[in-house]
Amino acid sequence: MASLRAEHIVKKFGKQTALNDVSFEIEDGEFVCVLGPSGCGKSTLLRVVAGLEDIESGKVEIGGRDVTGEPPSARNFGIVFQSYALFPNMTAEENIAYGLWNKRLSREETALRVNGAIEMVGLEEQRKKYPQQLSGGQQQRVAIARAIVLKPEFLLLDEPLSALDAKVRVKLRRELRHIQQKLGITTIMVTHDQEEALSLADRVIVMNNSVIEQIDTPQKVYESPSSPFVADFVGTVNFVGGRSGAIRPESLRLCRAGHDGAIPGRICDIEFRGSFYRVGVETAGGEYTADVPAQQRENLPLRFGALVYLDIPAEKVICLKAS
Repeated sequence: MASLRAEHIVKKFGKQTALNDVSFEIEDGEFVCVLGPSGCGKSTLLRVVAGLEDIESGKVEIGGRDVTGEPPSARNFGIVFQSYALFPNMTAEENIAYGLWNKRLSREETALRVNGAIEMVGLEEQRKKYPQQLSGGQQQRVAIARAIVLKPEFLLLDEPLSALDAKVRVKLRRELRHIQQKLGITTIMVTHDQEEALSLADRVIVMNNSVIEQIDTPQKVYESPSSPFVADFVGTVNFVGGRSGAIRPESLRLCRAGHDGAIPGRICDIEFRGSFYRVGVETAGGEYTADVPAQQRENLPLRFGALVYLDIPAEKVICLKAS
């Protein structure tokens, strides 16, 4: 039995449809990322699952039990939003303990749970500090600890890392995945960051225009996108044959000399990305983007206007269905 099931969810705000016949299942212990552009309905979907939004039709089940009409307090979810919403007049450990105080747990049980949560998120040295004394990453750790200390069945995360700088974001997402795996807690995370979704999730739900475009593993979403939108949104892609086919930049080959089937073009853009160069090539049929490993730099004339040849391996072309 699925841990959580949403069936034919429809949600409207006035005349605007935010969710249009949305259905999915999440298994116990899964880490699922809901990925999509701004305004696609992903945060609304999370709020519907949490019981924070009513729906026009459809239902939400937890462990086979219909909870569609039940309030958030009856669903046993831990929720972390983009804004940490910490109490400024409370220390880190007091913020973490707040939910336990409301449950009127014993002092001993509260201390045991708070200590465990603080240790899990690595805040031992900051437990007595107030939010204004903590970095953004530390504040987010407090918010995560506050959610998991309640021992929820599900952890819901609404773009929890988006306000952090790049290095802190990468470090914290690794820690978040480690915590999720250690606790075995079923987790749904909303994000617009493709790299975040691909690196964290067991499965990815890709949304666009209020509907689900694809539900699959990160590898399948990247390597076998179900539509032109998914191919273009998740990573970088070159469309071939109109939009009926696509090929990733790393699958294109740049050559000095032409051969049968190679497409001549001139370099129109060069970006150094560390381990590779991302190269734009203007051809008679349009512009292509190719990734060239840095170690091959000396073998190619990587300069603006240089003549190169593109090889498109047929076996690397992804066949796409229309959206």
